[in-house]
Amino acid sequence: PHSYDTNYDWSWLNMGKPQGANLIGFAGAVTVRDAPPSPQRAHLFVAGNDGNLWCRWSDGGAWHWLSMGKPQGANIRARMGAVTVMDTPTSPQRPHVFVEGNDFNLWCRWSDAAAWHWLNMGKPQGANIIGSAGAVTVMDTPGSPQRPHVFVVGNDGNIWCRWSDGAAWHWLNMGKPQGANIRTPLGAVAVRDTPTSPDRPHVFVEGNDFNLW
Repeated sequence: PHSYDTNYDWSWLNMGKPQGANLIGFAGAVTVRDAPPSPQRAHLFVAGNDGNLWCRWSDGGAWHWLSMGKPQGANIRARMGAVTVMDTPTSPQRPHVFVEGNDFNLWCRWSDAAAWHWLNMGKPQGANIIGSAGAVTVMDTPGSPQRPHVFVVGNDGNIWCRWSDGAAWHWLNMGKPQGANIRTPLGAVAVRDTPTSPDRPHVFVEGNDFNLW
């Protein structure tokens, strides 16, 4: 069920389940606008026990299920998060969903605003992914394109970032806290100091010293 606010009270809505499948995991939720003045439309991404990624999405008037399939040659091993991306301030929002396959690669299911595609994003050099810390978009200036950043934990003990420069994807080894190992990945946000400042990502983890880093 889904609980939503009608501006006066909270209500429950039974949103059902995918046809022929049960839900086994959550991949993320975003809102999508077709244009800046358009209404925001909710999209929820889940994994089914049929091995597929599913989207429960709103067209503004009704809810629909969409089977988004699975990565080519791999099954979904873990869900990593979701963001929406705008190429310009007036562009439509395009959802991106990140999962790890049982081939140990990071995969992205992304929309070009007309169709959905799978992209194999590889894995960190010398490491396998063991957990997700979050996904955010980063804007260098208010008029810049949004650039996705995905933060994962590797079995080498480091935080890794898979980030886009707007044209290509890159891996960045972000290390680990001084004197501690990462115990739990907790989340990520982007921070803007002023309306015209660049977005600055922040990633939060718990160390095995039981401190928040």
